[in-house]
Amino acid sequence: MTAPTVTSLDLQLHLVPAGCRLDFSRMPGLFAYVYRRQTNQPWLCIAHNACSPHIDRAVPAGTGLIEYVVCYCDAAGNITATTPIVQTPAVPQPPHSQPTNRPQLARTRQFA
Repeated sequence: MTAPTVTSLDLQLHLVPAGCRLDFSRMPGLFAYVYRRQTNQPWLCIAHNACSPHIDRAVPAGTGLIEYVVCYCDAAGNITATTPIVQTPAVPQPPHSQPTNRPQLARTRQFA
């Protein structure tokens, strides 16, 4: 993704219980597209014509960094501006919440 970056655009990332909240500027006459990528992965558009704040509720778990960027497009779909890229560490995998099958030890009975 190569597009001009306007210095007045800002993208702020906040970790909230619901996921990652992204606050970004509104640009009159332009549509905001939110992109996310994880380490060594391609950019993925997660919101078309997005409103600010946008909450990413499907934050991928794992290791590495997660990056976000907002691209602003005109009515023809041309990218006219982008925000700086922001990063956050990936959400760690939750511990396994289901009970595990443990081998049971054989019980010995003593008869009297």
